[in-house]
Amino acid sequence: MVEGGQKITIAPEKTAAETRIRLFLLGTAASLLLHQRGLLPLHASGIRTPKGAVLFAGHSGYGKSTLLATFVARGYGMLTDDLAAISFDEAERPYVHPSYPHLKLWADSAKKLNKPTESLSRIRPELAKFSVPAELPLAKDPLPLHAVYALTPQNEPEVRLEQLHDARKFNLLLDHTWQKMALKRMGRHVAHFKQAVATSNYAKIVRVYRPDEPFQPHALADRLEADFLS
Repeated sequence: MVEGGQKITIAPEKTAAETRIRLFLLGTAASLLLHQRGLLPLHASGIRTPKGAVLFAGHSGYGKSTLLATFVARGYGMLTDDLAAISFDEAERPYVHPSYPHLKLWADSAKKLNKPTESLSRIRPELAKFSVPAELPLAKDPLPLHAVYALTPQNEPEVRLEQLHDARKFNLLLDHTWQKMALKRMGRHVAHFKQAVATSNYAKIVRVYRPDEPFQPHALADRLEADFLS
């Protein structure tokens, strides 16, 4: 039960694993709490850059957390993993808030990034996906949003970037909004539309077509870094 943007009540079954509860709490429940607070929750991971916050949006398994870990290894500060909370100032400029200092990596991604998993906790007992603590504390201040890169696997060997404009920017933001099907039932659909438009007005929105196999996070990071720093 998520109430008033202030309270989440959990009544678990006696046999429920704490890891399962935490996963649901920090995803679905947290996103509904953010909606109730009037924030925009995007399904995205993010880093701090000299240009502002850069987010990597995408559906599960598309490489958001792997890219986050790749950039953190390059010295970029972590902002959030999987759930990006966006607020707006009086000028409707979007700001990304820091999240909890953990990221989630599949075993194959951890191997590509040379991160041992033997001592890590699985996010669910049956999944080869692990919770990786951040090596450094997260900065507390929110950061103006600079760009959103939406990851899209494809059967092509090259990375291709497509900067979006007009309604396509809004549609992408809607597609990657947590719990978007609940917007109308919560009476949030008009406010969400305004937030997506404000985000589109300030941030660069890019669809990233990346090779499905093999996934090469370092080469992809090179391409995105050159783009958001230009």
